[in-house]
Amino acid sequence: MTFTSEPSSARAARLAELQRCVPPGRALLAVDQANVRFASGVSSMAETIYRDTPCWAVITDEAMRVLVAGMEAPSLAGLDGVEPYGRFVIHESGVADARLARDRSRPEVLAGVLGELGVDAAVTADPALTAADALALDSAGIRVTVDGTSFDRARARKDPDAVAALTRANVLAETAILDAFVAARAGDTERDVARRIVSSIVAGGGWPTLHVVGFGARSALPEAWPSHRALATGDIVRVDIGCMIDGWHADISRTAVYGSAPWAERAYAAVLAGERAAIHAAAPGVPVADLFAAAVDATRAAGLPEFSRTHCGHGIGLSVYEGFLVSPTDPTVLQPGHVLCVETPHYDLHRGGVQIEEAIVITDDGARRLGHASSELLRIGAG
Repeated sequence: MTFTSEPSSARAARLAELQRCVPPGRALLAVDQANVRFASGVSSMAETIYRDTPCWAVITDEAMRVLVAGMEAPSLAGLDGVEPYGRFVIHESGVADARLARDRSRPEVLAGVLGELGVDAAVTADPALTAADALALDSAGIRVTVDGTSFDRARARKDPDAVAALTRANVLAETAILDAFVAARAGDTERDVARRIVSSIVAGGGWPTLHVVGFGARSALPEAWPSHRALATGDIVRVDIGCMIDGWHADISRTAVYGSAPWAERAYAAVLAGERAAIHAAAPGVPVADLFAAAVDATRAAGLPEFSRTHCGHGIGLSVYEGFLVSPTDPTVLQPGHVLCVETPHYDLHRGGVQIEEAIVITDDGARRLGHASSELLRIGAG
C-alpha cells in the first residue's frame, strides 16, 4: 500500500469534487484502483498480486472510508477511516493486533461502514464491481447500482498538480527512450533496449507499466513482449512505453531507424504529419472526432493513403485509457484540463511499424505538449 507524494491539498480537493456528486444518505463505492486512488491517494499492492484482496473506498457527502485487506492495514496507520477486512496476524511488541484477528468479510465491513455513515439508500459502485461481489453485497443486504458517471466527471479535467505529475511521467519516459536509443548498438536485442528503458524509468523515480520494443518486421506487432531479436542494419525500431508517477500515467511512442530504411522514413513523415495536424486542431470546444479526422486526413495526404485507424488517441490520467477515445464516434468535446494522448501508428506486417505518440493538455486557448523531446524520426548510431 502506497501513498501518493502529491500535496494533501490536491487530494482533498479531488475528494471534495466527488463528494459534491453524492446526495445525503447515499454513497459512492470506488472499486476501480484508479477511482480509489483519486478519492483517497492510496494504491493497493496486494490487489496487484492476489486475486481477492481489493482496496475499496466509500464516499459520502461528508466522509470517506477505505476498506483494505488486513495485511495492508498497518501500511495505512497514518490515514483516518481505514477499515480492514479478513483475518491476518501481525504482532506489535509480541501482542497480536486485535483489529486484524476478526475474520470479517468485505460485505460485512461495508455494511458496518454504511450504517456508521448513515447511508440508508442504494450504493452506487463504479463499473469495476464484479458480478460475484455484487451478489455478495446483495446477500449482505446492500443494494448496489452500477454507474461510473460521478467518477468520470470528477476525473475528466486535471488540476495543476495532476498535470505536473503527468508532465514528469512523460518527460521521464521520453528521456528513457532517448537514452536507450543513444546506447543501442548492432547486436543488441529488443530485451536489451527494453531493459535500459525500464532501468532508466526506475532510476528516475517512476514505475514502468508498458515496454513494447520491436525491431525490423517485429516493429509492426502492436503489443508484443520484447524478444531476443538482434538489431541489424536497416531495422526499424518502434517503442511504445508507459510509466507512472504518483499514480499518473505516461504512454508515449517513438520510432528510430538503424541505417537506411526508405519506406520507414516516408511512412514516418506521414504519421508525424497526421499527429501534428491533430494536435494543431486541439482546443476547447473541439469535438475529439474532429481531431481524428484531422489526423487521418493529414496522414493520408502526406504519403500514406492506406492509413486507417479505429482511434488516434485517448484520454489519460490515473488510467492509461481514461474517459474517451479520439475516434469518429466518441461524443466528447474538449475542455481546458483534459489530458490526452494523440497517436498515429501504422502497422505493416511485411515492412514494419512506425508510430509517434504524445500527451497534450488542453489549455484555455489551445493545447500544449507535456513532453519536450523531438518528435522527428530518430537515428540509432548517428553520433
